[in-house]
Amino acid sequence: MTSTIPAEWPVDFQPVLETRLKTASKPMRWRILRTVRMYCTWSRDEFPGRPVVFDLDGWKAFRRFLGTSLTVDVTRQYMRVLYDLGTSGPDKDLRDWLYENEIDKRSVSDIIAARWWPTDMRHLAKDLHVSERRRFLKEVDGYLRCIDRLGALPAAPLPHLYLTEMIAERTRYQRLSRLCVGMEMLTHGHPHLVVLRRAQTDLYSRVWPPSPSQPSSQKRVIAEVEALLNDLTSRYPATEWSASTVGNHRKSLILHHDLLASKGRAISFDKSALDIFADHALNRLEHWEQTNGEKGWCRRSVATYCAQLGPFIQDIEERRKWSRFTNRFWALADKNGDPKAKERALCERPMSLEDYFRRAHQLIDRANNTTNVQVRRGLLTVAGVLGILLVFPLRRGDLCRLIIGDQLSRNAKSWMLDLGWTKKSGTRVEPLVLPEEVSPFLDACLLQGTEPRSLWRVYRERSGAPFLESPKRAGEAYSLDALSTLVARHSGHGPHVLRTIWADTLVARGADREVIAAMLQHKNPLSQEAYEFLARKIRLREAARALRDLADQATAA
Repeated sequence: MTSTIPAEWPVDFQPVLETRLKTASKPMRWRILRTVRMYCTWSRDEFPGRPVVFDLDGWKAFRRFLGTSLTVDVTRQYMRVLYDLGTSGPDKDLRDWLYENEIDKRSVSDIIAARWWPTDMRHLAKDLHVSERRRFLKEVDGYLRCIDRLGALPAAPLPHLYLTEMIAERTRYQRLSRLCVGMEMLTHGHPHLVVLRRAQTDLYSRVWPPSPSQPSSQKRVIAEVEALLNDLTSRYPATEWSASTVGNHRKSLILHHDLLASKGRAISFDKSALDIFADHALNRLEHWEQTNGEKGWCRRSVATYCAQLGPFIQDIEERRKWSRFTNRFWALADKNGDPKAKERALCERPMSLEDYFRRAHQLIDRANNTTNVQVRRGLLTVAGVLGILLVFPLRRGDLCRLIIGDQLSRNAKSWMLDLGWTKKSGTRVEPLVLPEEVSPFLDACLLQGTEPRSLWRVYRERSGAPFLESPKRAGEAYSLDALSTLVARHSGHGPHVLRTIWADTLVARGADREVIAAMLQHKNPLSQEAYEFLARKIRLREAARALRDLADQATAA
């Protein structure tokens, strides 16, 4: 048999060719030898004086040569012979390129029987029962071949994983997603998943770049309004004006500007101009009452919109009258029991700090039981948010600016929070060592599904990155609205509701107003009226609970 093999055929591929000839039928054996002889003859003529080399460049050049003189079907038959030899030979670059660019007809059994598959993964793959199993295993096979070819996974793996010459970015993302899912099923928590997920996030932002804000949500720029806002902030240079505070003033000023413009007037704050705004506010309140709260403004909204105009009224007497007008709606809201949106949500879906602690554990369990990488990322991110809010009720703006290794650091025992100054109120927050009970939540958010033994390696790699990193914008934190939506989706309420729960808990434990203000990062102590409101709410809740207990006892009797 060996004597029939051309002497010019590369020595490295001799064993592969001999094996093929031994197992092939007689017609197929003749086709293999004919193809090999043709390749050797072509190589001798194309590169005189050089030994025959069977590599990727030679494979491509020989295919072009056959295409000029033979039909497509005959060319495909010859190249299929060389494909079988190339995928079984010692040239790993040729092998992987052929698997990526030619038709891979291997069955599931052939794929997992390859020598580059670890034994434990091979056994797990045999027992894997999921739809489209072959597609997942093909992507895992490509990853294992890349490791076999290079010896390690590169920091930028995509160019080395996918050698396909013609591949769209969206197709590359879909294949990478299948690889991540396949790795999760066969080797859950593998350290390489961190690199693959990071590449997946970067690729996602390129394939589906963040869409710009809708025109309706874009900030209107009115010169008169911006001048008033600049004048207000410059009058109090020591005050750190948050974007939300300035935005609330801007919203009321733009509405006031539009109301006056509809009357043909420039923006002003005299009595007649304020009467126009007051009439509009009363009309919105009437509409709210007629629609049973579905449309219009409630009493709190009327008071809020009117209060935003107060700092811009120059006349002292008019400002005093406007303040009395505004306070009347605050009093009516308290008298009629108009609840805030978050208070209403808590009444509909009651939660306590203990409930949130259990919810965080449930989120980690759900994340460990899902194979969807994006869902797992969201679940573990919310678990990390709850881990912080259960100890210290930060605002979402302060949550989003936490940097690993800076404001949020890890030692051998626990995490440490060193926020410095809060973003909205500008109050000083002393460094805080978080209890060890919440460390599993923050660790899970950091690891994103990687095995706990890789904690310190992942911590070093992510140092300097946002703790709540956006999956769509690499290196940037979640936007405030995106974080609120994510937390509400997986925990039942937005992150701001935990501040209300903390206030209720502190009042129930007898904390004074200064302690509550410090815990909630308020610049000034809680007012006596607000404290009484919280205390009254706690008393009503305890009374309702006592009534339920009495009813249960009566029913049992």
